[in-house]
Amino acid sequence: GETCSVSANSMKMVARLLVGCCLLVLVAGYEGCNDGTVLLGDSTCSDFVQRRANPVIEIDGYEQHWELLPDDRISARMRMGYTVRSGSASRGFKSITDDADSIDVDSLDVRGPDGPLSWETSIDQGNYRMVTFYFPGGALNPEDGTFMVEVKYTMRNAQCRNDLEEVKREEFDAQWANIWQVPVSNIVYSFQLPAGEWKDNSPRILEPTGLTSSPTYTTPPGKGPRIEYAFSSAELNIGRDPNSIVFAWERLGSDPAVDDLRSCNAGTLAGLLFLLFLLLLIPIGCCCAFFLCKKKPPPVNTGGGGYPNQAFNNQPVFPQQYPQQYPPQYPPQYDPQGQIPMAQNAWAGPGQIPMATPADEPPPYEVAANLPVATPGGPPATSGGGKW
Repeated sequence: GETCSVSANSMKMVARLLVGCCLLVLVAGYEGCNDGTVLLGDSTCSDFVQRRANPVIEIDGYEQHWELLPDDRISARMRMGYTVRSGSASRGFKSITDDADSIDVDSLDVRGPDGPLSWETSIDQGNYRMVTFYFPGGALNPEDGTFMVEVKYTMRNAQCRNDLEEVKREEFDAQWANIWQVPVSNIVYSFQLPAGEWKDNSPRILEPTGLTSSPTYTTPPGKGPRIEYAFSSAELNIGRDPNSIVFAWERLGSDPAVDDLRSCNAGTLAGLLFLLFLLLLIPIGCCCAFFLCKKKPPPVNTGGGGYPNQAFNNQPVFPQQYPQQYPPQYPPQYDPQGQIPMAQNAWAGPGQIPMATPADEPPPYEVAANLPVATPGGPPATSGGGKW
């Protein structure tokens, strides 16, 4: 019976170990997955075989072309050259806007070299809008070479108004375009304005700064000025936390539609207002503290005898100077210098002990204990009950 029980337990232990090893293999497969472009976080594969393959992908040729339309929408055309170095990939995905709650997207179209691709959109973490597309034939392999994917769409409310400038400046920030997980090379960005009256430096690149070469400016027929620049991956800091790419332009004439744009400085203005509030709050708090807070009186020094060391005639009084015929808890009748008699019915302080009067007057009584106070040189005073 014992042998059978031990054998059964051993078999259960071996089965648990096998299950644990299988789970580790599955987790390792998920962590190693990298099947295409990624907005934020690690990519998610569709099946275990693809996770185990762990394809190595590069983007050889990446273009972003934006154009401001007459109705103040912005059209976008993105081109991405997918190259699989090893393994195989069934799909790719890329962010197409940030701030998905405010920026509307329409007319979305995704195509490969031979025609439309199947695609779907989603809102990823960080409120980024993404498009996921599927390669034809179920997979993209190294022998397929570079597979060019083109994504077209339009955006509304993508640009903003800079309220901190004297002349109202419009800006378009596409930092999301630089977020990648795989290596990217041969990058070209451009921005096109419609026909109209624009300042000489419109459009221009505000960020990133410190470009290694000069942009190219052209004016296509029937359109406004256009700027184009070939970036290096280092200039944009391509990766999960890249630099921003910001285009700016200014109109010569007024356009009421500009006033309806969202503000580029909403967060900055809110921060400035909060800082101003703190700067006003500090002096107000100091003034309140100065007028409302009371200064505490210094602690009373009793000198060890139970009475404050008050100064009479600029001379301190100490307990040891009291006449011996008085009980130690009562104050003297006169100032120790013998010059200034105590005023009649004067109170001694916190104990409410009246000071003694000259000998020809009846002694006052202590209020709390009803004890008479003796006078110097006279008979001891008695209380109402005949007791000291």
